[in-house]
Amino acid sequence: MIIPMPAMGAMGGPPSAYALSRRPWVKFVLFLQSLLCLVRIVLFLDIMGAFLMAIMIAVGYFGIREEINIQLLCYWGMMCLINGAFDLVKLIDVLVKNRMPLFSSKASSEYNIANGLALAIPVATLMGVPLAWWLFQDYSSGAGPSRSHGTPIRVRDRGGSRIVHVAPDNRFDVGCVIGMGWFSYHVVRVFPPRRLKGCSVAPHFIC
Repeated sequence: MIIPMPAMGAMGGPPSAYALSRRPWVKFVLFLQSLLCLVRIVLFLDIMGAFLMAIMIAVGYFGIREEINIQLLCYWGMMCLINGAFDLVKLIDVLVKNRMPLFSSKASSEYNIANGLALAIPVATLMGVPLAWWLFQDYSSGAGPSRSHGTPIRVRDRGGSRIVHVAPDNRFDVGCVIGMGWFSYHVVRVFPPRRLKGCSVAPHFIC
């Protein structure tokens, strides 16, 4: 494991009532992220950023496609945190270095709309973080199998059938490695930032 995080195991079992009640909110956030992913391609021509965002959306979609898959939604939340944080850093970097304001009554409507969409991208991406965290906290409170004993299975021997617990697997460790790789790629992609002269925030997403 790269960073100290609690082992999550297989995270099986039926979803809780709380998880099912949050499913429409997850769908709404995924729909909003999908629209803004198209904006990154069509308006900002940010192909690589849209590709990374599409992978994030796909993970969230598979997490709610049939039943609530808490493990996939936790991966989705990690990707939302990394993508949203770096998109927000890029936005702040341009605001600090650019003399033009984010919104201006003197600028054209296209300028304000483009910058508004540029601001909406990190906001919509970060909206997935608290949802994934709340679902994980609900699962940890006892909605799923015990994380300390592993996944329960039934085995048969000479004394009859009994319940044993399999030690948690290392799939979350793999998720941490993927998350750190995702984080490292964004560091290389964003830094050192390029200073843009005489342009709005929106074109910065072309980097």
